[in-house]
Amino acid sequence: MQISVDKKDLVNALAKASGAIEAKVTIPILSCIKIVADDALHITSTNLDIEVITKCQAEIIETGTACIPGKALEQIAKRMPDGSQISISVNNDIAEIKCGRSSFNLVCLPIDEFPEFEKRTELSMLGIAPHELTRLLDKAIFATSSDETKYYLCGVFFHPIDGKLTTVATNGHMLARIKSDLSVDFENGVIIPTALCRLIIKLSGLSQDVVNIGISENQLFAEFEDTKLRGKLIDGSYPNYERVLPKNLHDLTINKVEFSEAISRVSIVVDKSSGIKIAASDSIITVSASGGTTSQDTAEEKLDCLGDSSLDIGFNYRYISEILANIDGDKVTMHHNSDDSQPVTFQPSSADNELYVLMPMRV
Repeated sequence: MQISVDKKDLVNALAKASGAIEAKVTIPILSCIKIVADDALHITSTNLDIEVITKCQAEIIETGTACIPGKALEQIAKRMPDGSQISISVNNDIAEIKCGRSSFNLVCLPIDEFPEFEKRTELSMLGIAPHELTRLLDKAIFATSSDETKYYLCGVFFHPIDGKLTTVATNGHMLARIKSDLSVDFENGVIIPTALCRLIIKLSGLSQDVVNIGISENQLFAEFEDTKLRGKLIDGSYPNYERVLPKNLHDLTINKVEFSEAISRVSIVVDKSSGIKIAASDSIITVSASGGTTSQDTAEEKLDCLGDSSLDIGFNYRYISEILANIDGDKVTMHHNSDDSQPVTFQPSSADNELYVLMPMRV
């Protein structure tokens, strides 16, 4: 095999494929990408849970296939001068990479050791604009859990509400629900693992055309212009999150930036085991904190708000900060009831398609 490829084209293709290459692998072949040179340069990567197939234009001098260490090839290509041509030739299981006066030799692994996914069955595909797909996942992913004992929370719940595509994520302390206007024809939701969501977000950000999504019993398929992605879904049942959504709510509307900055400053005195307190009365919100059991440090800030309801509740300051960071716009509305042991919801004041729920904590 022998090819010549523009540095920019190769780097872009390898950046897409690298999303399925783990930093540390116990199976050597999984550190490699499979390259097929025929009508174009086709690149495949996998970690057994995710498979990425992409391609780029190249001058194919001699057709062939090879399994080349993926991260090493990506780093070599990145360090070559912009606008340069990179030559890759494979002989006797050695890949020689040349660019100008630079030369590298990488040991290839046997092509027959590279794992293959089973062939995809025919699926109905849903077309989603890349910016909308990014919004649906990126606005929810921060609330996923990393606790593998609750594996069903380690991903984003992709499901319909009244026939419209909705995403939900929760770690048991906070929850994000993002709605769309996209009509879908499937009834049951699926759980997309967090790592797969991050790769979809990355590839969506590189795409200009509509992204086609298909879902089978245990896999998700996505097509992005010149790249195809498939990944395993989480096999589990997502909890009935709607039962934690509070009802009979009162509203308080606050300037989001001022609120976020007040929480950031007050949290300076908070230790790991304590939180912040938020109290509201007479259209004034007070954000306060103390240093907990090991310190007598205290902090307090007052903010104006719209709404005359009363509130006195404690929160983990990291969780409320993450929620506010995900909300766009100048204003945020808190919805609460009179029971300070019940969760509070947050929404952008200018939109109702995003909802964030936060469980209180004792302060």
